[in-house]
Amino acid sequence: MRRRLGERWPDFKAYNVDRAQTPSVQAALGALMEQLGMPEIPAADLARIAVPTALIWGCHDLATPLPVAQAASARHGWPLDVIDDAADDPAVEQPEATMRALRRALTSGGR
Repeated sequence: MRRRLGERWPDFKAYNVDRAQTPSVQAALGALMEQLGMPEIPAADLARIAVPTALIWGCHDLATPLPVAQAASARHGWPLDVIDDAADDPAVEQPEATMRALRRALTSGGR
């Protein structure tokens, strides 16, 4: 997206960050998440995952904060790769760093 927007990217990013910080937008997003968001996956279901698993997480994720990923990593032994300067969508916000993390996960085989 950044590449497609080119020189318009800084304005687009600034606008979205500004809007995301307003109380009315936060309230609207909260209501949407209640209606459309996924419920928490029960710990017993997570414990049954038998395939190699790795977590790639945005350092500044406000929707699901980093301590959630750190706890899941510790609890299940899943490697955690934290992407700096990214929030809840590292693949969009920091695509190169996300690809490096994905390559590390695929090379190491996850858990």
